[in-house]
Amino acid sequence: MYLHPALAQGRSALRALIARAKLPPGTPLIVAVSGGSDSMALAHIARFVANKDGYRIVCVTVDHGVREGSANEAALVARWLRDEGIEDVRTIRVQIDKDGGPEAGARNARYSTLESVAIETGGVVLLGHTQDDQAETLLLGLSRGSGPRSLAGMAPLAQLPTSTRGTLALRPLLHIRRRDLRAALRSENVAWVDDPTNEPDGEWRAKDGKPLTRNAIRHTALPALREAVGDGVTRALADTADLLRRDNDALDMIAGQELERMKNEGSYVETTDTEKVARVGETVIVVQRESLLRLHPALSTRILRLCALKCGARAGELSRTHIDSMEKITRGQHGHRYTDIPGAQCERRGKLIVLSGVKKSPENATH
Repeated sequence: MYLHPALAQGRSALRALIARAKLPPGTPLIVAVSGGSDSMALAHIARFVANKDGYRIVCVTVDHGVREGSANEAALVARWLRDEGIEDVRTIRVQIDKDGGPEAGARNARYSTLESVAIETGGVVLLGHTQDDQAETLLLGLSRGSGPRSLAGMAPLAQLPTSTRGTLALRPLLHIRRRDLRAALRSENVAWVDDPTNEPDGEWRAKDGKPLTRNAIRHTALPALREAVGDGVTRALADTADLLRRDNDALDMIAGQELERMKNEGSYVETTDTEKVARVGETVIVVQRESLLRLHPALSTRILRLCALKCGARAGELSRTHIDSMEKITRGQHGHRYTDIPGAQCERRGKLIVLSGVKKSPENATH
């Protein structure tokens, strides 16, 4: 019986990630299914692997409720999944916070819902990002002037974005083109729906009325690159993200080793002593400036980021601008002594850099 190569590749990739994550049989695989071709292919692949290898599959469709008919569409997707033989199919309606834009609000609500199901079941989340998505992510990072952490794209095995509980996310389709997955679905007579919000003329727009940046990259920038340099550019961009992620992981590892050395020599102190912090449970970190100044900036900035995260900074909001501000404070550039970062603060006190999760009042803050 003929099996499309994309399905074979997806099954092998999923099994490899399950092995890397050391997931025992019986572990629930929480599949995020929007109904689009990528997620329907993921559900199709996950069903096969779960049935053959003894895992439990749970499909979750999140209805953001932002489009007319979205509830009917979610019900249709649930019916398709049950027709595939998947018994545990859940459709969950959410409210999204549009303060940061509808796209970000929908993404945060979706990940929060998936994490809730993962915590309830004790499972891991499967996401249907493809090689095309990886290429788009790299171009998006380039357009924002991002550093290597953003340009490294999405990892096949990592913590679920925005997770507060360390929920694991697997992305087995990162090396497969979307067009190949669609061809595979056609060969299996599996239907999917196209989300109009992903179109360049969709109702979700940027503040200036232009298409959302990712949609513009998907429908304009990437096609233009393919026309200019050839169809292989999608794979080349995704491969570049893989290489950058490897290098970034190595630098993170070295920074972690430097941090351990600083702890051992006493130039780094971390405390939750209630006599030294403003509130119970707060973490304060004190680092000798000299121990940071003697390091290459590629390492010192990573250590500052790690310290900020330990103090409660929000990883998803911690940008290059915030890291640069902490680096300027460390190096004493232009008189910088204090900066707020999302969920924490950083201050220079003589020969010390002090990070904590408590914000100063504006009248007491010295920049």
